Amino acid sequence: MKTNYAQLAFRFLLRNCCENIGKVTVFYPRSVQGEKPWEEIPELLGEDFNCISIHGVDKFADALKAAIGKHGTGDCVVIPPFGVLKPLEKNVKQTYRPLNLEAEAMQAATDTLPAGSQVSFLIPNHLLTAERYRRFRSSLFEKHPPAIVTKLKNTNGGISQRIIAFFEFALVTLNVDAEQAPPLKFFVPGEVTNENSFEMVSSDFQRLVNQPGGTTQFGYVIRGGLPTDAPLIHELYDPKFIKKQQSLEAIGELKRINELFDFVPILHTTHAREGLHTEAADGRFRVIDGRAIHKDGRVEPTEAKHWVDDAGKRQLRVGDLCFRSIGRFSDKEIVFAEIQKDDLPAVASQSTVVLRPKDGLDKLDLEVLVAMMKSQHFADALAVRCGNSLHLLRGPFGEMQVPVPDENLKIAVHDLNEAISHFDRYKTQATKARSFLFSFSSPTEMRNEIMAASRLSRLRSAAAGAIDNVSYRIRSLYPHPVAIRWRSAEVSRRDLEGYVELLEAAEVLAYYLASMAMVQADALEGASISYVGEISERLGRGGEKSVGTSMGDWLAIIREVSGSKAWKRLLADAPFPEVLTFIKDDPEVDKAMQRITEARNDQAHGRGPKGAAVADKFDEVFADVEYLYSATEFLSEYPLRFIEKTNRDSMRKVTRYQYRDLMGDHPLTPQQEAESDDAELEAGSLYFVARDGSLLRVRPYITRRECPECGCMSLMYLDRFNAKSGECTLKGLDHAHTAKDASVTDDFRFVGFLPGPKF
Repeated sequence: MKTNYAQLAFRFLLRNCCENIGKVTVFYPRSVQGEKPWEEIPELLGEDFNCISIHGVDKFADALKAAIGKHGTGDCVVIPPFGVLKPLEKNVKQTYRPLNLEAEAMQAATDTLPAGSQVSFLIPNHLLTAERYRRFRSSLFEKHPPAIVTKLKNTNGGISQRIIAFFEFALVTLNVDAEQAPPLKFFVPGEVTNENSFEMVSSDFQRLVNQPGGTTQFGYVIRGGLPTDAPLIHELYDPKFIKKQQSLEAIGELKRINELFDFVPILHTTHAREGLHTEAADGRFRVIDGRAIHKDGRVEPTEAKHWVDDAGKRQLRVGDLCFRSIGRFSDKEIVFAEIQKDDLPAVASQSTVVLRPKDGLDKLDLEVLVAMMKSQHFADALAVRCGNSLHLLRGPFGEMQVPVPDENLKIAVHDLNEAISHFDRYKTQATKARSFLFSFSSPTEMRNEIMAASRLSRLRSAAAGAIDNVSYRIRSLYPHPVAIRWRSAEVSRRDLEGYVELLEAAEVLAYYLASMAMVQADALEGASISYVGEISERLGRGGEKSVGTSMGDWLAIIREVSGSKAWKRLLADAPFPEVLTFIKDDPEVDKAMQRITEARNDQAHGRGPKGAAVADKFDEVFADVEYLYSATEFLSEYPLRFIEKTNRDSMRKVTRYQYRDLMGDHPLTPQQEAESDDAELEAGSLYFVARDGSLLRVRPYITRRECPECGCMSLMYLDRFNAKSGECTLKGLDHAHTAKDASVTDDFRFVGFLPGPKF
């Protein structure tokens, strides 16, 4: 027989799976149900193995015991026959019920071998992973704990394809009658096709066998072992998989599926005798089976094959999640439908698994969980949980952990679902408009009708095309002071005036981000920004001369909240979490901000570009400013709200208020009305609106006032401070005009931005 590298690897693993340093004894069946591929084993394994064949499938267990006793072997390998007990004699079935042939062989060998020896079994992998063998594993592994589990791919098995084509194999080594369970080692060799890959696999296996813990390229060690009935699924305990699952905690608290949902009883149509019909009738319940559940998430009513008279506890409800119980989950074949009113009355059959949300789950929770269940990550995790079986098993499914999302994520997913719904409706309307084509007797009438019917769809398409342009999004959706500065910079000439306008646009954005960080610090218990204290000290040392703030100050604040461990712990509760993470998410943003700050400082100190160099420098800085603006697109999700009027209803504990959202590059926005539980909303003040609708006061970091230079309403921030006079110089975010005001000094002192008495 010609030997390939995969077979050499198989020999190596078989020879080294036990601690036996001599010639390895291998017990194998002579024939199985009339086939004789097993006779290839001695030639396949070669002279390094003492191959002993055992006659007869129906008496394999007894023959194996006798062979072990006769040859007096300690450590050995058993390759049992594979198959169910159906063709065996009645007394054998009763003795080993409900075991398969391979399970029968494992039980017989471990009962016969002396304590302290090791035995390895080449068996179908499902014996180690399937739920139906849990009790068998628990009983066997309690006395004979596993030491090494090697999962073999079909191409690596080294046994005739006539056998292994139907199985994934595992080579499991047990310590017979061990007083203490050893560290459990998992190994999955890579594909072995040449000498280099053979050397890589063999050396890695030796490394794994000799180390007490940790990981190798193809394996890992579980020091404390596993519960005796645990499924021995390599991927399930892989440190990489565990780390990936734990990373989901960033989304929300991890909970098991069975903590969030109840399993709804299903109807076994194969067992039903009475009340099962093949025709629909009034009062009967349709039986939904797996094939009626389509990949697009709907239940096809025409595919019903059975109806029942009585549903009992099996009756489905609107909102139940009905899954196909068979599929290739690793190929993202998780097919399920959310039961709708039109699907009822109905029950589900044995080819489904049905989840019913528990009372604690609200609509937004369910939206996120449903979206998560449609993801590739969920499909991969479910495939691992089910041991890569084609069956969706309630036990492993219920034990899966999923993150319960926070409010921000729930709202984001809800908005995304709303957008999908809108787009579907728009598509339907556009398709309907197109259907007018050639549906009129007069070509002129047809032309006029289709032009009118399609106008709204064409306008929607144009608007959707515009939203793909980042500049349009900034001008239309960003907070007003940021958006209007971008518009001014975007239309500027590539001259010195335009260059200065561009730098100011960047500084305004930097301050706006810093103000969001400072507002968060005021709102979160235990939060602080140490650099704000440094700014306060510096402004207080000015004496008679005013001392100013700079873009470097705002950048320092942003960097502190991005890199601080203390702020990292507050991330889950932060109303504007992106302010804390956008630099980490894209380090190029920090580099762009640094280059802009240096250009700003050079210009302020007379080192900026001059003459013909201005245009080139403009282009260079414009690219960085545009990158910075595009990286802060999350600003569009947090409106800047100016409250004009409030009315507190003390009886109903609600505050009704009128407001304008200052978003986009136009200063005039429509007045709107809303309600809040906050009794302290201030008329005339600005607020940031968090995703959950809560309002966070922005004063004094940004105030809205009439500009003394132009007479327009302007949004202003602290630019300079005179410590002697106590006078603040405020500067417009939406333009470069300034205003002096001593009345706001105490407000800045109150929040710690200026030195002075503590409040």
